[in-house]
Order: sequence, then C-alpha cells, then structure tokens
Amino acid sequence: SEVVCLERAQELGPISDRDSDAIVLLLAGEVAVQVDRGRKRVRQWDAVLIPAGSELTIRNASVEPAVILLVASPPPTPRSLSE
Repeated sequence: SEVVCLERAQELGPISDRDSDAIVLLLAGEVAVQVDRGRKRVRQWDAVLIPAGSELTIRNASVEPAVILLVASPPPTPRSLSE
C-alpha cells in the first residue's frame, strides 16, 4: 500500500501489475481514474477496484491537491476460491 499526493494537473501512470488486484481510495480532492479504456471521475471517499492486469492512470481533476490510498494484493487463486 502507498499514499500518493497529486498536485494540480499531476498524474500517476500508466501502471499495471498482471499479478495483483488493487483498490484506489480517494482520501481528499477529486481525480479522474482511467482503468484500461474506462474513465471515471472520483471524489473524496470513493473507491475503485483495479483488476489484475489492468492499466491504471490517475490524474488530479481539480486545483486542490489530491490524496490517494493505493492498496494492491495478489488476486485469489482458483484453489483458494474452491476451499
């Protein structure tokens, strides 16, 4: 996990991890989140799930700083789903 701070018009990405799902939680501000070809505007306390292998780009969509919590973990294996 990591906390990312983006200033006005600053962006993170594109990034991807074929082995890890991720969650983006916006702690402050407003950002545009692009996952592969889909794009969504996200406000404070909104969360977005990023499936493993997806390409992620986050861009600050306001003049205020944006604070993002990015948490990634490996996706469940087929064995763990059947247990």
